[in-house]
Amino acid sequence: MDNVIKVQNGYKVRTLSSYLNQSPPPPPLAIEFPKIDKELIKTNFFEYLDFALQFAPAEANEAQIRAQLARIGIGAGKTFAFKDLSLEDKAEIVPGMKEGDRKVDEAAAGNGKDINGWRVGSLFGDSAFFNGDWLKRATAAKVGIYGNDAAEAMYPYTRSDGDEQTLDGNRHNYTLTFAAGQLPPVNAFWSVTMYDGKTQFLIENPINRYLINSPMLLR
Repeated sequence: MDNVIKVQNGYKVRTLSSYLNQSPPPPPLAIEFPKIDKELIKTNFFEYLDFALQFAPAEANEAQIRAQLARIGIGAGKTFAFKDLSLEDKAEIVPGMKEGDRKVDEAAAGNGKDINGWRVGSLFGDSAFFNGDWLKRATAAKVGIYGNDAAEAMYPYTRSDGDEQTLDGNRHNYTLTFAAGQLPPVNAFWSVTMYDGKTQFLIENPINRYLINSPMLLR
């Protein structure tokens, strides 16, 4: 450990301009992030979309869909105001949004294949991986934004126990047992993490334990 500390103490952190003996670049412009919460995202969705798209330049396979959005005033620098639409237009858009959300939920539920009660699949990757598949891209963002691709990590998940009953930590205690010599076959580490099925956030609990992973077995 002493040698590790010596190595760590040898590191220095500097800005790139300092390292190159150059003048630092001007500071970036301040970004005025809009207020957002669960209710506002339902009523101001398109305003948030306009804001977000300014930070996401269109790639080649996105040009057509961006052009379609721009035709109705959606995009970077646009100001699509849903509240200003006529009742007739709103009546067309709202069902379409709900149907889109339903398709994403349906795709998430059917992702991958069932292996011993776990859903195993891969929804994550770069632009080339999605290749214009907007449903897969939306599904990946909804079920696990920032997920690694399959070369880096796999994310088996389940929402039910061995009796196919929905998991409910308020009502039941659960045991996950690995037979001798049958720990998950991984090259780096494995982790069993508990999330809230509705929010996708970690679940608050009195002992502040959110996961069990392979490094814990080495302690």
